[in-house]
Amino acid sequence: MNEVNLIGNVGRDAEIAYPNGTEVCKFSLATSKKIREETRTEWHNIVAFKQLASECVEIARKGRRLFIRGELETSSWEGKDGQKRSRTEIVARMVIPIASNRTTPGPDQTGGPIASAADATAGGEWQPNNPSITDDDIPF
Repeated sequence: MNEVNLIGNVGRDAEIAYPNGTEVCKFSLATSKKIREETRTEWHNIVAFKQLASECVEIARKGRRLFIRGELETSSWEGKDGQKRSRTEIVARMVIPIASNRTTPGPDQTGGPIASAADATAGGEWQPNNPSITDDDIPF
């Protein structure tokens, strides 16, 4: 099973491109956890395709808190300098904004509600039209 669930803050506004005619949206997401007195932040590369890409470019704005569900994918290539390069991305299947007035579990909390798709709809927040993308939708 290859499934990733993240709650974090968008690090930079989403950018959309159309390689080979397919909509592709990319942005970064920061997740944090507290270990003793130190907070550690991890940065994740998020990519969405087709309809979800169009929707993500509208909501993935710097600083916005999002719930992301997707899968890990690593690609590797040889750079112009001859060095091997690799990049791990989260291919998003579902993206849901989390309202800032909601309580979400943080690194030092034990609970609190997490916004769900139902919460997002009830609160007037964005919900993807089609959160499920099949393997046929991914261009590689």
